[in-house]
Amino acid sequence: MKNTKTAKLNIKQFVLMLSVSVVSCVLVSAYADTVIVHDTFSYTGEETAVADRAPDVVNLPGSNWVSVVQWDWSYPFINGDERSWAWPQNAADMGEEKCSINISLAEYNTGILRISADVAMPSERLGSEGIALGFKGVVPYIGWTNVNYETEIKSGFNGIAVNGDGVIFLIENGETKNTYDSGRGLTGYTFYPMSYDVDTASGDVFNIKFNNEYMGDFATTAFTEVNTSNAVFLVLAGSRGQVDNFKVTAIEGLSQPSVSNASGATGIAGSSATLNGILTGGTTADAYIFWGTDPENWANTNMVGTLYEGMFSLNITDLPISTEHFYQCYATNDVGEAWAGDVSSFVSAAQIFTWTGAGGNSFWNDVENWDPDIRVPNLPRETVRFIDGSDTVYLNQPAVTVGGITMYPNEWSDLGFNITTNAPEQKLILDYPDGPGFIRVLGNRWTSGTISAPMIVNNDIDVTIETLGENYGLLLRGPVSGEGSINVKKGIVFLDPLEDTVYNISFHGANKNCYISKRGKKNSHANRNFLHIPRRWMG
Repeated sequence: MKNTKTAKLNIKQFVLMLSVSVVSCVLVSAYADTVIVHDTFSYTGEETAVADRAPDVVNLPGSNWVSVVQWDWSYPFINGDERSWAWPQNAADMGEEKCSINISLAEYNTGILRISADVAMPSERLGSEGIALGFKGVVPYIGWTNVNYETEIKSGFNGIAVNGDGVIFLIENGETKNTYDSGRGLTGYTFYPMSYDVDTASGDVFNIKFNNEYMGDFATTAFTEVNTSNAVFLVLAGSRGQVDNFKVTAIEGLSQPSVSNASGATGIAGSSATLNGILTGGTTADAYIFWGTDPENWANTNMVGTLYEGMFSLNITDLPISTEHFYQCYATNDVGEAWAGDVSSFVSAAQIFTWTGAGGNSFWNDVENWDPDIRVPNLPRETVRFIDGSDTVYLNQPAVTVGGITMYPNEWSDLGFNITTNAPEQKLILDYPDGPGFIRVLGNRWTSGTISAPMIVNNDIDVTIETLGENYGLLLRGPVSGEGSINVKKGIVFLDPLEDTVYNISFHGANKNCYISKRGKKNSHANRNFLHIPRRWMG
C-alpha cells in the first residue's frame, strides 16, 4: 500500500513527505562507543576493600575507587565468603546503609554517557529507601570515614534510584524529585540490570532501563559536566546493597537511525491501547509515533523521547470503540531520519452491553433495554451480557451481529435466558474477526442458557459452560452454520433441534462433552435421552 506522509515536527521544524513503500536509508558510519570504566569486582582470594582499588576491566582515567561512609565499620568490600545471607561472590558489598563508592571519570565525562550496573538488595531491607546509580561533581573527604550522610554523602548526588517496591525515582542534588512505578517489586538477593543515559551538554537523562525494561523518563537539567565528574553507587538510608558489572560508557557518535513498529499494539482494553516500536542502528534519536484512523492523514503525533536503541511505547486513551486504528514510528537525529517500513493497525476494544429489559418489552432492538443505552448492540466484536434473569429476548429485526454472548441465568429458572426470533428469516450472527468469539453460560447454577434463533458463525467461537448437574448447559435449538467452528472448552452443549433444524458446522469438544438430544424432548430436562454427536458432525 502506497502511503504518503506529511509530518510537521516542531523540534526539527521541517516537513517530511515520503512513500512508505519506497523508504530508503543511506547509512553513515557510526563512531564506536568508548567504555570509560568497567569493574566486575573480581575476588582475589581474600576479602578486599573497594576503597583504593582500580577497576579490573577498563580504567581509562586511571582512577581508584573512593569509599565515603557514615560509619567506619560499614566499609564496602568484595565478598568472597559463603555467607548465610546468600550474597554471591565477585561483587561489591556495601557494608551498611548511608554509604557510597565513587570513581573519577577525569576528562572523559563529556557528551552522552551511559552508566550501567547489576544491583541487588537483601530481603530484609526491601522496605527501605533503596539504592541508586549516579554521579557527583565532587567527592568529599577523600579517604575519610564517619562523614555526615545528608550533607556530605547524599548532597550533590544526581542519579536514578530504585526501592524494594520497584519504584524508580530521580534524585537531584540529594533530593527525590520524580517517581515512576515499574509495577514489579524486587526479590531479595537478586541482581537486576540497571542503566540510563545522560547528556552532559543539556543535563538531560533518558533511556532509563531496569530489569531490561524501559521506564518513564524524567525532565531534568542536573546531569551536566560539572555534576558528572564522578560515577557513584549509593546506598540510601535504611538500605543495604550490592553492585556488580559497573560500567560507564561514552556514546561518542551518531548514526542513521532505523525504526520499526512490527511488534504492534498491546494492552487493547476499554478505550486505551499501547503502541510499541523499536529503535535500532546503535544510535540515539528522537522517537515519534504517528497514529489515527486514517493512515494517509495522521491525526496525532507524539514524541516518545530521545532514546538510545531499544524498545519504546506510547499509551493512548479515549479511543472510539470497535474502530480500526493505524500507527507508524519515526526517528530522527542530526545524521538523518527514518520511518518504519510499514504501518501497523489494530482494532480498539469493543463495547460491552448488558441487558436490563428496562424498555418494558423483550425486543433486542429497543435501545432502552440495554446498558449503556446509547444504541443497540449490533457490530462485530461487541459483546452482550444477560445477568440474573430468565428472559426470552426476541431479535425483532432481520439480523443481529455480535462477537460474544455471556449468560448468568437465575437459579431454578430451568432454561434461563433464551435468544430467539419473532419472525421468519431473522438470524443471530457471531462475528469476531480477530477472535475467537465466545458463548458463555456461567454462574454454577441449575440452569441452562438457550439460543433458539438461527445462528451463523463467521469465525471460530469458544463455548464455556459452568452449571451444576449434567442436564444443564448451552442449548442450541435453531440451525447453526457458517465458516467458523464451535470449540467446547468446558461443559456440555445440547443440540435440541426444532423442526427442520440443520447443524451445518464443525464441533470440537474435549472429553466428548458435546451431545445431541432426542427429538420430542425439547423443553424438559427430566429423563432426557442424550446421544453423542455423530462423527460426521464433529470437526
